[in-house]
Amino acid sequence: MRMRLSVDSVIYFYMFICIALLVFNVAYIFRSRGHWKSQRKKIEKWENFLLTDRGTIRAAHARRSGLEKKLVKIDELMAFHSALEPHLEEVQRYLDRNYDMFLVLAVEYRKRPAMERAFFAHLIAVYHPDRGRRNDRLSEILLQFLDNSTVYCRENVLRALYAMGNAGAVEHALMLMQANGWYHNEKLLSDGLTSFAGDREALVRRLWKARSGWDEQLQTAVVQFATNVSDSMASDFLEALNRRETPEETRFALVRYFQRHRYEEARPALLEMAGRADEGGLAIAACAALSKYPGDDTMSVLKQALHSRNWHVRRNAAASLVLLGVSDEDKEELYGSGDRYAGEMLAYMARLRERREAKA
Repeated sequence: MRMRLSVDSVIYFYMFICIALLVFNVAYIFRSRGHWKSQRKKIEKWENFLLTDRGTIRAAHARRSGLEKKLVKIDELMAFHSALEPHLEEVQRYLDRNYDMFLVLAVEYRKRPAMERAFFAHLIAVYHPDRGRRNDRLSEILLQFLDNSTVYCRENVLRALYAMGNAGAVEHALMLMQANGWYHNEKLLSDGLTSFAGDREALVRRLWKARSGWDEQLQTAVVQFATNVSDSMASDFLEALNRRETPEETRFALVRYFQRHRYEEARPALLEMAGRADEGGLAIAACAALSKYPGDDTMSVLKQALHSRNWHVRRNAAASLVLLGVSDEDKEELYGSGDRYAGEMLAYMARLRERREAKA
């Protein structure tokens, strides 16, 4: 026998749900206010403890004051961070002197849930106590934070390692990510690596040397990092670009490297890729990169690429021709070639550049 609900029953049930949600929201608002007031008091307590009346850091050592016992509570750690954050310059020497306190806290927070580990790693990323130590035990402990972690926790741990300037720890972290199959966006990785506080040129070479067995995403991130910071990898990168077994996305990144950092020895490879215009793929990036390689051979290949069936290849070829300064004779030749799309694309990119220059 089917059970039927009357219209009144449905309405009463809906009213009950609405009232329950209203009560929950009101209770949450009052609880949040109470938590905010409590946190504000903790912040003021830390400010009074750590700062003099003139806003400078007190000289007392943290360990002598027993701070570790207080800072193992996440609310206290958040308040400690909020109290120190406006005084970054003054606080750095204080934190450097209390490196051991962070070691004790790192060991404790290593056992905590991923969100709490993530916040502690953020704290290290901001304050990087005693950066550049030869025997950096703190970085070793931070690497252990990666076990059973979330993407947010991993990103904060990486930021902390970049801030500490420990190249070996950064390499170890990427190896752990590869071994465990943890995905991390290559843009986040390359931007983070660019912020590395140590010798970035040496880090590029170290990571590129260690890349054997790394997946496409990690290799691409290393190339993007090198594109941002180094022009000394051209020879190694050209060798990788010419190897067919190099992953496709990594080869795209390598082509863009040679667009940012002109390397004459890369010209033949770029011309060859742009010459396969109908295949799309790498030809798209190669046509853009050739804007930095003027010459008759470049102009010839780009004019041919304008007839590609691939819209992106035509667009990049036209943009490069405009940047290189296509002659009136070449324009007439293209307009009269019978390929309407080639002429229109070239004209469009010329107008687009004129507009940009007018705005500038």
